[in-house]
Amino acid sequence: MTASLPERPASRIMSRILAALCLLYGVTASLHLLLRLLVGEQFLPVTLLDQYLPAFWLLALPVMVICIGLRRWRSLALQLPPFILLISSYGVLFVPRPAIPARDDGLTLLTFNVSKDNRDFEGIARTVRAVGADVVALQEITPAAALYLEAALADEYPYQALHPADSYPGQGILSQYPLQDDDYWQIELGHQRVTLNIDDRQVALYSVHPVHPFLPERGFFNTEPRAREINDILLRVEGETIPAIVAGDFNMSDQTDDYFKITNALRDAFRARGSGFGFTFPSWIPIARLDYVFTSDAIAAIDAHVWSSNGGSDHFPLVVSLAFGR
Repeated sequence: MTASLPERPASRIMSRILAALCLLYGVTASLHLLLRLLVGEQFLPVTLLDQYLPAFWLLALPVMVICIGLRRWRSLALQLPPFILLISSYGVLFVPRPAIPARDDGLTLLTFNVSKDNRDFEGIARTVRAVGADVVALQEITPAAALYLEAALADEYPYQALHPADSYPGQGILSQYPLQDDDYWQIELGHQRVTLNIDDRQVALYSVHPVHPFLPERGFFNTEPRAREINDILLRVEGETIPAIVAGDFNMSDQTDDYFKITNALRDAFRARGSGFGFTFPSWIPIARLDYVFTSDAIAAIDAHVWSSNGGSDHFPLVVSLAFGR
């Protein structure tokens, strides 16, 4: 019988480091879930980690493999809560669904944060043309981008309502359908509402951009400004007498209180008809779903997917196909 070789000191040290990291992740994830259940987002660390779900839960998968390899069974047990939450929350999005036939009276919508720092205006236009959506909601559109896109996409989108800005508040809507009642307002960042005239139907379209919670001038992490903007948007939608679509970069994960506040009133198109996690940010390694399309009950999602080209932006666009109630 051949004796096994002794473990080298370097390997032993690496094993201990990995074991410690696995234990740290398991304790952090389990504690986060417990505090999330008991006190919710009243506790700042809970709010902070909620912003990075499900990416934080996804770490449980490689950590579990490491625990098995190291035979750290107690650490493995600590990975089960985030793993179970990950599967229960997102497993259904990986199950194939029967396709719903497109309808002639439907609407295809593209929401696209083009990035205020993006100078590849032709790349933006090329992406918009490739999607071929009926209506496009743009965020972070600068004066230079607006000037280029207004001319470059005039044939495809004769109806335009652009409110550019030098920084984050720039908003714009491009449409193949007539627009009216164009309203732009700013709380933290910019928001826009127009009325779409689709044949004999009117639809309220909101292109919105609630502010990111990382605001250095307000401290390390603050979700209150975003919550105020979302409350304002929901109040406006609540007052609508026509079907409503709310699209944009919401700067939130789908596990935050702000997300659940929205879905108490509106439908998440990607959650209804999308597949996978729907990550849209950042474009170089997507780990967060920040871009959404929500609809009122009179509008149903037929399809939703993240577009594969980003046109030079740090966000990938989201494309949804919608149908109106008969």
